[in-house]
Amino acid sequence: MVTTVGTESSLEDLLEDLIQLDHDAVHAYEAAIDRLHYAGFREALKGFCQDHLRHIEELGAQLSALGREPPMKSVLAKGKWWCLDSSATRRSYRQ
Repeated sequence: MVTTVGTESSLEDLLEDLIQLDHDAVHAYEAAIDRLHYAGFREALKGFCQDHLRHIEELGAQLSALGREPPMKSVLAKGKWWCLDSSATRRSYRQ
């Protein structure tokens, strides 16, 4: 995925962008978890998702300490991405 994270001009902007990316990751993991049949894979992804939720909380606290309101849930980040359906036979492309 193409991203502009790291090009921000302030720490507050960087933290905000990182939080947005973590929200996007949570959405992606939740979508994948809902589609997986094998419980072992679902549990592994739930752990990864929890890491991103922790990042959102911790980075949000740092952003709040700097006087900025942390972003809430977001839409997927801008950029190019591919989406595979559950059978992995069809792909869609979005830019």
